[in-house]
Amino acid sequence: MEVSPEQIDKADADWIFYGVYGSPGSTNQDAVLGGALWKTLGAVKSGQARPVSDETWFLGLGVTAANSVLADLKGFVTPGS
Repeated sequence: MEVSPEQIDKADADWIFYGVYGSPGSTNQDAVLGGALWKTLGAVKSGQARPVSDETWFLGLGVTAANSVLADLKGFVTPGS
């Protein structure tokens, strides 16, 4: 889901996986991640907010991209991975 910086608190969940289309430097990602609202999110406070690849998570098609997302998830949420 795309969320504006002013409404980033609507993205709160147990886990947050985030990314941007294109170069992060050409977006306002740094402003969002450094903003006051971002820091209030439960997933951020608990260390469960992770950047993910736009290419596989949002643009990827097919089995290869799906397997890449699953491998990422396993690494993120499995203790000791």
